[in-house]
Amino acid sequence: MRKLRSNVVVTHLIGAGDRRLARAPSLRDAIRNFHYTAPTRGPICICCRTKFGSTVRPAAFLLGVSGGVVSTSGVCNRCWRSAPDAEIEAAALRTLRKLIGSPGAHFEDAAS
Repeated sequence: MRKLRSNVVVTHLIGAGDRRLARAPSLRDAIRNFHYTAPTRGPICICCRTKFGSTVRPAAFLLGVSGGVVSTSGVCNRCWRSAPDAEIEAAALRTLRKLIGSPGAHFEDAAS
């Protein structure tokens, strides 16, 4: 979990089949909404920018939660399985910075 200074954004980078999602209804619902709206939104993988569709499905999700609102982005199977962790982390950070509209956003580990 990371948090943004002054505005808290709780983030999750979690595999699509992770059992912990069963205990997190708001995250599970956000992922369902991601799938439901994908045909009209045309979401892409945050790492390689490949468009999700019938042959390319998300294997993981980046979820940003703030004030009861959940933002959902996906990571394709190829990237989730083979991209280095640092590359996925960098893509997640770029995505979250766009989400919050602050290119210089500073994130800290939750324990800090």
